[in-house]
Amino acid sequence: MERQRAALITLRLVVLALIAAFASFPAEARKVHDAIRRVDFRNFTYLPSCAYDGKPVRMRGGTYSRDRGDDKMFLELVKVAYGDLTNDGRDEAVVITTCNTGGTGHFTEGTIYTMRGAGRAVELARLEEGDRAFGGIRDVRVERGRLVVERFGPEEPGTGACCPKYVDTISYRWNKSVLAQMGETRRREFDGKYTPLTRRRRRAYGLAAGN
Repeated sequence: MERQRAALITLRLVVLALIAAFASFPAEARKVHDAIRRVDFRNFTYLPSCAYDGKPVRMRGGTYSRDRGDDKMFLELVKVAYGDLTNDGRDEAVVITTCNTGGTGHFTEGTIYTMRGAGRAVELARLEEGDRAFGGIRDVRVERGRLVVERFGPEEPGTGACCPKYVDTISYRWNKSVLAQMGETRRREFDGKYTPLTRRRRRAYGLAAGN
């Protein structure tokens, strides 16, 4: 009888331990899944394409600036989009920045980061920079494992970088080591409505007035 009672107590303890382990699993899975979301990209070291000296810069509070005579740079974080692009159960971060080096150009660029090793965000891929109507990034989002990028289309004859006429929408999938375009580029006329990403920086971009 005593043996049966001891065995029953042991069995109950094992069941309780298993229940506790399974209960904590979803939380741990979310912790891994969301790790990239805890990275502070407003205070982060970047190597933007506009850094012609090839040196990284440290952004603080979402901006970086320097003005040393002919050596000028203003870099700002404008958007971070999250989603699982590599189909590994972990989110990636698509970080959009805008950069000016003292001239009229305002270059938007996207950098995709993933988590590696001991909780470190590393660069996975880049979205080519563009200058306002010359391929400037209008918006990005992650939909069902795809990266959807909206860019301002080429200027029409007689117009400049200030005045986009089209929006090109391009979808990508991560193909082991590169972003591969899916399907054809979809083009529509620009309706004058700017996303929060571009509206926030419209004056700096030198874009035509819009909603």
